Amino acid sequence: MDSGAPFYDTYETMDGKYMAVGSLEPQFYARLMEGLQLDIPQFSDFESSKLVIKTQFLSKTQEEWVRVFSKLDACVSPVVEMAEAHKDPHNVSRGSFLQNPHTGKWEAAPAPKLSRTPGTVAFNSTMPGEHTIEILKEFGYSEEECNGLIKEGVVEVTNK
Repeated sequence: MDSGAPFYDTYETMDGKYMAVGSLEPQFYARLMEGLQLDIPQFSDFESSKLVIKTQFLSKTQEEWVRVFSKLDACVSPVVEMAEAHKDPHNVSRGSFLQNPHTGKWEAAPAPKLSRTPGTVAFNSTMPGEHTIEILKEFGYSEEECNGLIKEGVVEVTNK
């Protein structure tokens, strides 16, 4: 699907956020129409249907639409910012994100989750660029050459 169909697209909400719609199957499409309080046959003119659905989504904020569709199995969900993804109830229940104890940032957990061979996560306490000088020297670069590479932006040095 490529967002050509009105039942498989993203729609902007009143507050400039978005809702993702993936209501391909008839039962999900029926719930989509119920939530939007519309009555558009699923395979009627796509262009005009998208315009009506777009207008309807623009009538409420994302939070309001989340409340509407939280009660309906319509395959409709909010599009969230990366900084919010770890808070989504579905992601929380699945353990989809892990907080890096060294940086405090949330990172995607290994996927898929396998029941017999679960993955383990070892957060690296080394920061990118932390050992650049040492590694370059191991390869025979002089202090002056290292400084030149840093100055030219070829390599990065990060102090922990």
